[in-house]
Amino acid sequence: TSNLKAARVGHSGGIFAATNPTAPEFGSGTRLYPNYPNPFTDFTWIEFEIDTDKEVSLEVYDSFGKKINILANNNFRQGRHKIRLEENYPPGTYYVVFKTDDFVQTLPLYKVE
Repeated sequence: TSNLKAARVGHSGGIFAATNPTAPEFGSGTRLYPNYPNPFTDFTWIEFEIDTDKEVSLEVYDSFGKKINILANNNFRQGRHKIRLEENYPPGTYYVVFKTDDFVQTLPLYKVE
């Protein structure tokens, strides 16, 4: 069984988060995992891991570099976290930027019809 907890976060669209800060099988480190599915049609999961409790920022940018969504901008507990992105974006390439006080990573998201 899993002790993941899901909650709606953010202010626009369907953004859902699931967190499991105590799962021992995930190891340590700070990283952004590839979203899945990718490419996506209706939704995609964005998953990240942090090695200590810290503030996390997850932002989505369009292919022109314009910020179009803030998925997270708050404190998270150590562990692995998952956010479901369910937005009505037009097909195209988007970028998720994951930031902490000591780490930055960007990954492409591909939305298709």
